Amino acid sequence: MTIDDACLTGQRGRVTRARAVRATTWRPLALGTALRGVPLALGLFGALGSTGTAHAVMPPWVYEQARRDAPNVIVLDVSGVEAPADPPANCLVRGKVVKVERGADYKVGQSVALQVPCTREGAPRIVGGTIWQDIPSLKAAPQGRAYLDAAGNVVLSQYERLP
Repeated sequence: MTIDDACLTGQRGRVTRARAVRATTWRPLALGTALRGVPLALGLFGALGSTGTAHAVMPPWVYEQARRDAPNVIVLDVSGVEAPADPPANCLVRGKVVKVERGADYKVGQSVALQVPCTREGAPRIVGGTIWQDIPSLKAAPQGRAYLDAAGNVVLSQYERLP
């Protein structure tokens, strides 16, 4: 039995001569078995790919946990946003800390530069756990709240634009 035959018949395991199947043998039931997950995959792809916005695909509690566990939470006055030439990628958000909500690694008045995942309309959509910020919205927000790890990286895309 060849690998192709095993896939078409849905059989798995060790191939022996006694179980050999000719390559020209076709079984209607076997095709249905081989394509069992295709409608679900196509439906999922269509649902994720048909919208104009980027979506995160992890459950909300994962992001909530990341915010709860972040050792540093700061609010900053945004002084500038440098967008990548070819999004989706990271924008460089620069600003000054105006409030320290958690942690001891940052001080009010300290300058910061953060890598924030960003994209724009028309850019390729990447499905995954990243929450992509819209570049024009990111540039328009005068303040932001960042949930940071001990190394100063935004934790699991947890950056909020503030009015």
